[in-house]
Amino acid sequence: MGVAQQAADARVPCSCETSDIVQIRLLGRFSVSLRDREIALPHSRKIRGLIAILSVARSPVQRSDLCDLLWDGARDPRRELRWCLSKIRSSIASNRTLFCCEGPWLSIDRTAAFVDLDQFRHLAKSALASGGVDALARADASMTGLFMADIEPFATPRFENWLERHRSEVSILHLSVLKALADELPCGSPARNDVLRRVIDQSPYEDDAHVALIESLAKARLLNDARRHLQNTLKIYREEQIETEKLEEMRSRIAELPPSVAASVRSRPPRNVGSFSARGDAVSSAARARPIIAVMPSLASGRASEPFARNLARDVAVGLATQRLFHVISPDTVLMLIGRGLGHRTIGSNVSADYICSIELEERRSRLDIRLQLARNRDHRLVWAQVFSVHERAVHEASAEIGPLIVSALAGELERSECAIATSDPASCASAWASHHRGLWHLHRFKSEDNEIALGHFDQAVKLDPSFSRCHAAKSYAHWMNAFAFHPEDRSNELSRAFDAAAQGLHSDPRDPGSQWSMARVLWMSGDASEAKSLIDRAIEHSPSYALAHHARSFAECLSGDAKLAIAESDLAARLSPFDPWRYAMHGVQAVSNLRLGNLDAAATAARSLTSSPNAHVQARGLAVLILAACGKLADASKELRTVRTLRASYGLSDFLGAYHLKEPLRRTLVKAGRSLGMQKSEA
Repeated sequence: MGVAQQAADARVPCSCETSDIVQIRLLGRFSVSLRDREIALPHSRKIRGLIAILSVARSPVQRSDLCDLLWDGARDPRRELRWCLSKIRSSIASNRTLFCCEGPWLSIDRTAAFVDLDQFRHLAKSALASGGVDALARADASMTGLFMADIEPFATPRFENWLERHRSEVSILHLSVLKALADELPCGSPARNDVLRRVIDQSPYEDDAHVALIESLAKARLLNDARRHLQNTLKIYREEQIETEKLEEMRSRIAELPPSVAASVRSRPPRNVGSFSARGDAVSSAARARPIIAVMPSLASGRASEPFARNLARDVAVGLATQRLFHVISPDTVLMLIGRGLGHRTIGSNVSADYICSIELEERRSRLDIRLQLARNRDHRLVWAQVFSVHERAVHEASAEIGPLIVSALAGELERSECAIATSDPASCASAWASHHRGLWHLHRFKSEDNEIALGHFDQAVKLDPSFSRCHAAKSYAHWMNAFAFHPEDRSNELSRAFDAAAQGLHSDPRDPGSQWSMARVLWMSGDASEAKSLIDRAIEHSPSYALAHHARSFAECLSGDAKLAIAESDLAARLSPFDPWRYAMHGVQAVSNLRLGNLDAAATAARSLTSSPNAHVQARGLAVLILAACGKLADASKELRTVRTLRASYGLSDFLGAYHLKEPLRRTLVKAGRSLGMQKSEA
């Protein structure tokens, strides 16, 4: 069935110009013609239904299936089928046989018939694959109406379901053509506006289509029309009790646009509107929400690796969803659209994806290469690519480890891409999502002045979206950093603010691993280590690929728990997120754990790695100083202490001990190391 289906998809419909070709029209008003004259078929819904089923089928159909579809409950359905076939044969006075009969199978002879649906499918899929206004316009023109628009209702539910399914498939394909055509047409042109209105006619509750039309009208200097369309759409949505964040945000934005904005908007490059979201334009720069991700496996029918590709894509999609930060398209939806023969770009447009992660498997002798690519759907820019290799005999065993690695790497690259977008467009900070990522850019510099700027962005973000749990978590961490490293004199108040922000994050989303991680840090610094560990365990349970949760566990264990477990968790965090902004802290965990285990060379090496990290803050460097001294590397320790004193001139043992909760004998070891350098309890 799969091979026949692929062959049917690739079939170029025969021309209807040949005199003996029977022309079957399924789009719009049903008709059958021969030599340019419409054939008067018996007025029977069953005959029309039978011709439609055989014309649409991509492979021969069993007579028993036809009987079930058209004559469910009839006394003698096979007799009814024979009667219909005989009437069709007698009505079509052709020299060629329309039907092919092979035992229990029936099909249309494609060399003897032209089916307009075949032509539309062929033109649409070719145009979507190649692009271009002319090709897409031809495909659009070949769509002459609703599939079987004039057929009267049947009394058989199975046929009604069949009819609705095919109407839906044809409509989705046509909608893809219209969206792609809108991508190709100049933004603001009358032709593009007309196409967008037709998209809305077919899909009236698609937010992104309304946004794209409003922006296109604005570029065409039709601001009154843009405002009117927005107002009418919002009214309809409210009457239907449909929530629409994008349109509500755009309402305030478009109200601020003066008529002169059209000139500046028109001068900007047109947005690819496959996802109908023009972030670069003046109208929607404030409407940027958290991105939508689609994970798409490249499937080759019959290959032994196909089931693995499907399962891996599903694992990655589910893993990303458990991060609670991005919107992820259901893997079942993606696989269904792939099964319809649509390409990745078309699928991305259909589901309004901002990013597409493609997974391709390549079999190489005894190994299997897993090739991943992350691309922005808006401009098809490649954001990230990586190859994982496994032995073909260990594929299924390795999938449990590779899946979380892919999820964590993918999440990190998405975050970096979104930070770059937010920092390159200051106006985008009118949205909670962009303000959050602009704040992250400053937070990850781990400097006091940047931390204050980050808090300002986080405050703006949670004001715009009070339910943004991850932003509450980031705000909590910024206050925690003030208590831990930047403003120890106000530690109590900063910890209280950190606790309140983390609590708000958990209230907004109790399963958000970021909020669980931030609350665990606050509890640890407040002295409640057991509850902190419980929250970390919960975060890892909810999202096994969340690298920061594994790092938090390693941090807690290295100071007062199992040093070997701390090293293992730190190694895992580093594998999950090799370019993590907290990498310096992972070196710190390795240094402390190896010191506790007596591995002095490894501890000193990790401490040096920490000091070479550009974003290591004063408390992290203070830890490195004491580790190096405890390992007997006094020259290196003294040199690093001078660096610490440039960051905080009065830094002493009291600063270190007030931030880190140490237990004996580790506390005694590090205090002794500090005194060997001349550090006192207080340097003030």
